[in-house]
Amino acid sequence: MQSETEGATSEKQASKANKHLEEAKKKIAADHAEIDSLKKRLASSDRCIRDFQGLAEREEGIRERERQLDEREAGATERERGVAEQREALRITITNT
Repeated sequence: MQSETEGATSEKQASKANKHLEEAKKKIAADHAEIDSLKKRLASSDRCIRDFQGLAEREEGIRERERQLDEREAGATERERGVAEQREALRITITNT
């Protein structure tokens, strides 16, 4: 009788151990799935960061070109002002002669 009780107790313990083992396996599988999901999100975030850095570099290039155009425009305006002054001086000279 005692050996039957011990056998039943051992079976219950083995059953509990198997149940815990199955639960642990399920948790490990869920953890692996979460890790895979996080890896995908990280890769996506890395792509977004690289895209953003590329956009920032392009924006800096655009700003530099705008600055150069502004300098050229300022130079052209100065030349136009000089030409206008020369025309006015010539007009005055012609008018006075």
